[in-house]
Amino acid sequence: VRFWMPVAHTPEKSLFVIEPPRVTGKLEWRNAPQTAPKPIPLSRWPVLGPRLRAVFADLLRSGELDVDRTVERIAAAQRTDALVFRPWKRWGSAVQVLVDRSFHLMPYFDDQELVVKALRRLLGRGRLEVCWGFGCDLSSYGRTGPLTDPWRPYEPAVSGTRVLVLGDLGCLDQSVESVAHWREFGEELRQRGCQPIALVPCDLSRIDRPLRDVFRVRGWGMRETGTAAISRSKRAQLVRRLLQLFSYCVRVEPGLLRACRHLLAAAGDPGLESDVWQDEFFVNRTSEAAEPGPSPYVESLIREFETLPAELRRQAVRAVQRWRPQGHIGCEIHFEELSRLSTATRELLDRSDWDDTVAGWTYLSQYAASHCATKRSDPVLDYARRLDYRLSPSTLLNPDVGKLASDLRRQLAGAEGGTGQSTNADRVTVLQVGNDFLARGESDTLAYEALPPRAKRVASLRTVGGVLHVIPHVAATADGVADATPGIPPRQLAVGEQWRFSIPACVSVTLRTDAESVRLESCERPEWADAWGMDGYGVWADLWVRDVVVRWRWIAPGSFLMGSPESEPGRDSDEGPQHWVTLTRGCWMMATPCTQQLWTALMPNNPSRFQDPERPVEQVSWNDVAQFVERLNNHDDPNRQRGPESSAFRPSVFRLPTEAQWEYACRAGSPKALYRVPGSTGQITILGEHNAPALDPIAWYGGNSGVGFELKNGWDSRDWPEKQFLHRLAGSRPVAMKQPNMWGLHDMLGDVWEWCRDGWRTYTAESVDDPGEEAADIGSRCVRGGGWIGRARIVRCAYRSRDESGGRLGDLGFRLVRVQDRS
Repeated sequence: VRFWMPVAHTPEKSLFVIEPPRVTGKLEWRNAPQTAPKPIPLSRWPVLGPRLRAVFADLLRSGELDVDRTVERIAAAQRTDALVFRPWKRWGSAVQVLVDRSFHLMPYFDDQELVVKALRRLLGRGRLEVCWGFGCDLSSYGRTGPLTDPWRPYEPAVSGTRVLVLGDLGCLDQSVESVAHWREFGEELRQRGCQPIALVPCDLSRIDRPLRDVFRVRGWGMRETGTAAISRSKRAQLVRRLLQLFSYCVRVEPGLLRACRHLLAAAGDPGLESDVWQDEFFVNRTSEAAEPGPSPYVESLIREFETLPAELRRQAVRAVQRWRPQGHIGCEIHFEELSRLSTATRELLDRSDWDDTVAGWTYLSQYAASHCATKRSDPVLDYARRLDYRLSPSTLLNPDVGKLASDLRRQLAGAEGGTGQSTNADRVTVLQVGNDFLARGESDTLAYEALPPRAKRVASLRTVGGVLHVIPHVAATADGVADATPGIPPRQLAVGEQWRFSIPACVSVTLRTDAESVRLESCERPEWADAWGMDGYGVWADLWVRDVVVRWRWIAPGSFLMGSPESEPGRDSDEGPQHWVTLTRGCWMMATPCTQQLWTALMPNNPSRFQDPERPVEQVSWNDVAQFVERLNNHDDPNRQRGPESSAFRPSVFRLPTEAQWEYACRAGSPKALYRVPGSTGQITILGEHNAPALDPIAWYGGNSGVGFELKNGWDSRDWPEKQFLHRLAGSRPVAMKQPNMWGLHDMLGDVWEWCRDGWRTYTAESVDDPGEEAADIGSRCVRGGGWIGRARIVRCAYRSRDESGGRLGDLGFRLVRVQDRS
């Protein structure tokens, strides 16, 4: 089993930068068609008319002498008692038309109406009766006729009537029961002396032989031939190819479906339109248009469309554009569709079309930012909400409009001032289970769920649309950049949804969402470590320091909002404004604060008040820690077996974390006041000065640090007000007794404060990369985390404090990091 760990990170910083809204875009498609196209008929009347007349006609004496045949008879000495007259064909004395308006025949509704209009012109209402209904259920049919009410129940045709069925006789919906009922109806008509006829919108080979024995069947398409049946596999291939041609569409009109079918020479069977109409691709169907829903099936079809020949793609997109005329549907529909296409496909069209699309997305995003807080509903916001439901991973990952789409979704999700309306995940956590991967959608507002058995945490990515795209890199090029494969189709995850997938043999993998991406590499044991492995919290490494085992956890590079919002309980003003921080390098961090056991392994004395090898060392100044770090970096055990050097981790040094590194590691992806553990959301409720129940599972603080305290020199805590639990003596506690955060770090909050490398920084709203890396030689340093004596409001991820470099306190310790080398 290979261990994977994130080593590089690329954020979409501007996604969470809140700027004053200003609507600058516009909804305008300059090249929009002015008129709607006319649907292509299944068959034009000059072709269809003679075909029907051949089965309708009565042969009557016309009254016109047939001179040629009369002369032939005389020359042959045949009897000539009666003159030979030319025969005259007419449509028959009475015709009854049954128009089947079944659900699966919606693509042919316009064709049915054209045939009815043509027959009315030829026969008049006196000889034509039209009945409308559904399938073979004759009780659903009603009829129209002369001198009658507009609608009457169906009555059987009288003897001698031609009965024409405009439908498929049940063959296109593959209903055995329906086919049997149509056959019974045809036999009943024959017994009554009527002539059953069927005009079917499919190849004649798809009509069952028993039906053709009863009905006189005629094909509706331009070509009636088709005695050789197409195999089901071939028909399925043609259906999928048709779906590919309009896979990116928001709506598909029957006329657009037929226009796409005419682009394929092999798709001559009109019945393919019904097959497509019944496919699971569509979630909503009306006689006007059908609508696909967001699903992995649709995404796979879009990806297949991008592999089709360029000319076929160009023709398909042009056909779609013709069905998006100005005034018929809004141009925003077409912009939504174009944003699902790849750059290569969009280059086949006019550049102005894509410029108008970007401007349209800009308008919608800015409009939502400007009006969501003041309006609950208006036409633009209503459409934006429908757009949010349909948002495709292809759109969210689009380099030009993906950020605008994600920002629109974020604005809509927070429009009601609560937790948001979208069911898509706020975060995607990727786990490794054996050699497979498991991605699961999570919400920052819901309690964190424990990991499945044997699952190892690989990465956690922030997302707005819940979309994840996995891109394996199968080989490295000469300049060291890995070649990317098309990868696995993007997947959109809802909260609580899981997606298991495997990747091919590769050198690295990129996990990409609409908010950030991380690159994974197959890791090796760091050269400084004595042991390493992977568990539910990620990759760990052990370092032996003179018989003391120190565990380190890998903290991946990433981005986060540093500081706290104004609404957070217990907040101080120096925790804001919140601002975007990117850490370009990962680091190894001690899983616990430095223990007294580790300190005494390198230092001559133990300054701690609460003496215990398992407790954190305290009463150490920043300058004392600097001496310890120097000794640790110079520490070398000749008996230690060093592992091979990983390309991602060249030799570095141990040191204190910066304040930004500390808060990023403490949060472990949590945007709330506390880091999350299974069953919690990370939110804090402060019931009293020393009482916040959410702290008890994760931290030793003033409300619980005296519970079970066993040392005699504990701090007198009897007069501490509003304690969560009663206690008389308090002090520091052994490390790793509380639940760790999602990176496996214990006691990041409570027990002891922890020194940081850098000094005090006044926050601003501007985003910043790697703050505090160039730590100045100043008199005071930041301390973070709160301690065992701390009030509840202090023990939060964003709380800040500082102390002089020479200061020593009974609740002040430290932990170290080893930062990934810049190269």
